[in-house]
Amino acid sequence: MLESTPRSKIDNILFQVMMTFYHSERVVQDQFGVDYQQIYALQYLLRHPNGCVTDIADELAIPLFHASRLIRRLSEQDLVIKLQSEHDRRNTLINLTPAGTEMVKKIEERSYRMLLENTQGLTEDEIKAFFTVAEDLHKVLGVTQQVLRSKASE
Repeated sequence: MLESTPRSKIDNILFQVMMTFYHSERVVQDQFGVDYQQIYALQYLLRHPNGCVTDIADELAIPLFHASRLIRRLSEQDLVIKLQSEHDRRNTLINLTPAGTEMVKKIEERSYRMLLENTQGLTEDEIKAFFTVAEDLHKVLGVTQQVLRSKASE
């Protein structure tokens, strides 16, 4: 079926998806004062307490120095705290502060409420289709290995 779809239609759909994520990210950024990468790092740390900068760099697929800078900015915003590991003094553990935990929960609650509100007019079949597409989007966009790696660390 995809082969019979005009290339211009596929390009426009992909642009619309990118534009949708971009504008959705901007709303959250404006509301909470953190960018998408920071949100992702905070959500990762909520699910993986006592992470380290290397873990975050691996999870976000960014160089270690970018992850260090990201953690420094989050620390300056009092959203994460860096603690020296008791088991290995060379290792610094990263955890959410109470403010960081509260921010993640507010962001996730906002997203949940937004989905509830914005799916009110959809049929049950449309909602099922949405979840199917959302769950498989990584396959279509070619980032399955990154998603599987993230899921494996949960």
